[in-house]
Amino acid sequence: MNEDKKVSIIVPVYNTEAYIESCLDSIKKQTYKNFEVLLINDGSTDNSKKICEMFVHNDDRFKLFNQVNCGLSKSRNNGIKKSKGDLILFVDADDQISANLLEKSITILNEYEVDTVIFSYSMMINGKQKNSGFKDPNLGSISAEKALAELFSGHFGSYSWKILTYRKIYIDYDIYFPNNRHYEDIATTYRIIAASKMIYLTSQQLYYYEQRNNSITHIHDDNDLDDMIKTFSEIRIFIKNQFPGIEYLITKLEFNMIFMLLIRMGNWKDKFPIRYSKAQKKYLISAIKHLDKISKYFKQDIHQNRSLHLKLVLLKLKIFPVLIFVKNHAQVTSRRIKK
Repeated sequence: MNEDKKVSIIVPVYNTEAYIESCLDSIKKQTYKNFEVLLINDGSTDNSKKICEMFVHNDDRFKLFNQVNCGLSKSRNNGIKKSKGDLILFVDADDQISANLLEKSITILNEYEVDTVIFSYSMMINGKQKNSGFKDPNLGSISAEKALAELFSGHFGSYSWKILTYRKIYIDYDIYFPNNRHYEDIATTYRIIAASKMIYLTSQQLYYYEQRNNSITHIHDDNDLDDMIKTFSEIRIFIKNQFPGIEYLITKLEFNMIFMLLIRMGNWKDKFPIRYSKAQKKYLISAIKHLDKISKYFKQDIHQNRSLHLKLVLLKLKIFPVLIFVKNHAQVTSRRIKK
């Protein structure tokens, strides 16, 4: 195939010595050869830097940039600024990619003349592939508004690493990851889609996501709620101005994301009876206040999704955490019986 488009693969690296070699091996094995790899070492204190240096020494497409620890967002942003390619792909240092990810994605990009390709992924635990039971939609070439509607409906996730898009979209539309904020992907993915004239959604699983319990996305942080509220405030303002016809979809997604944070905060899936620390009680009260605020200002959206109202009522009655615990353990028991 024609390899005229150069891809900048940006890999933020921080203390991932157990995974980084497998990750970089999977990149090196790409059937599409016209790429550069920007390794942004974010002040690693383990052997990650040495492993990166080995790849840089053996393959001039790999480039290492060392910086004082400043977080994932700044690492990605520095990668964007240093990139020289036509296209950008992000890969997390503990994940792997299919050998034909670039070839398949760029073939789609050229054949359907789209700006952005969004592919699916497989989950891995300890390097072994796992069936997550979730499948991204296979919608083909669609408009930005249609893709945003699918995103806000929860049909695919806001993961930056499942997107291949042109570098000029990041640069021309000033799209960067917000510093010192969790769930930074949610704050940027919708803007990449909005800046694309056409997007191709494929259900091909080209990315292998390593699920680690100690990763940032699986650990509760007291700032998560404020970060999520700020992000959704930005999303609502943007969509109201650019795509007002789908603004109603945001309410349900924000509701569900806040409930996800609460489930993680209280460890409701595995913990019963539930006892909260002072910080957790404060977190729970703040979440309920915000959910009440959403319900007040967006009554029509809530009315159309009565399940949201029911979840909030059950949360206030302290019943919702019990239901989550029972549901999770029923599923665990069912899987054991099937085995």
